[in-house]
Amino acid sequence: MTARTNKLIESESKLYHLAHYDTLTDLPNRYSFQIDLKEMLESSQAEGKFAIIFIDLDRFKQVNDTLGHSGGDLLLKVLEKTNRF
Repeated sequence: MTARTNKLIESESKLYHLAHYDTLTDLPNRYSFQIDLKEMLESSQAEGKFAIIFIDLDRFKQVNDTLGHSGGDLLLKVLEKTNRF
């Protein structure tokens, strides 16, 4: 019974991670962002202000068109590793 319980807990943990994080970069995804933003908006009324930074890659479609999706994926992985906050 303990083994089955541990497997269930592990499965739930994996599902949570898949639902909340990008499979390529392992960064929080849009769904996770929406949840976090809602919590921040609710708590910011009591705690003060906060900011959101939006980063966009210009001409990323050209990277995918030129190097293929694997090249674009590699670029995202490199950027994610070099720009961790």
